[in-house]
Amino acid sequence: MKHTMRAAIALSALLLWPTLGWSADAPRESAPPKQAKASEPQKTLTYRPRDRGSPKLGRSTAGSRGSGERFTLAVLTPEHPGLTLSDKPSLFWSISADSAHPIEVSVVDPREDEPVFFVRLPAPVAHGVYRMRLSEHEQAKLERGVQYHWSVSVIMDEARRARDVRSTGMIELIEADSALAARIAAAAADERATVYAQGGIWYDALAALCDQMERSPADASLRRDFAALLRQVNLPPVSDPIACHQKALSRNWK
Repeated sequence: MKHTMRAAIALSALLLWPTLGWSADAPRESAPPKQAKASEPQKTLTYRPRDRGSPKLGRSTAGSRGSGERFTLAVLTPEHPGLTLSDKPSLFWSISADSAHPIEVSVVDPREDEPVFFVRLPAPVAHGVYRMRLSEHEQAKLERGVQYHWSVSVIMDEARRARDVRSTGMIELIEADSALAARIAAAAADERATVYAQGGIWYDALAALCDQMERSPADASLRRDFAALLRQVNLPPVSDPIACHQKALSRNWK
């Protein structure tokens, strides 16, 4: 009986060892095989920009100064002109803190005097990641081969627009080659962000990833992928990327 009790206690200790962290005196080979898997690096989404011979002139990021508010404003786009396959893509931007000032967003065709798209978000504006869906606005439509400039501006003083805090980016509509088109057509919904990112299609990768967040808001790997994409193009981190699907406020803009 005593031998049986001792054996049961020894077996219980062995089963509890990985949970309790008793690793100092236990033999290494006693660790279950799954222990090694936990230390493997997490895979993240990889953006592979296309070599289109474009110089790094596509983005600026801004911060407030001397206004009583402290925030960083950033259009979420690469330093080079970002690509899309949609003539009505989603544009993303972030503000790191709440602002009591209105915000304007515009998309400009460099060949035209008037903006292709212009909206104004009245104050106050909460911090977070914002998604502007051009598909919700009939007048906003991109043409292939044009490198559009777009910007987000916090209007600090209506009478002195030179004081605006402004972040700018670029976007270009292209047509997918046959190989990329085939990969997109074959991809499941949760694979599209990867296909777009690997194909160098920045805006569509970000939109597909945020669509995934909407479907699976508890999936932490999607937040890691979002953060990884921003790091890969030298963008500042955002505090709550999961909110990108919740802050599609374009329908409220005037």
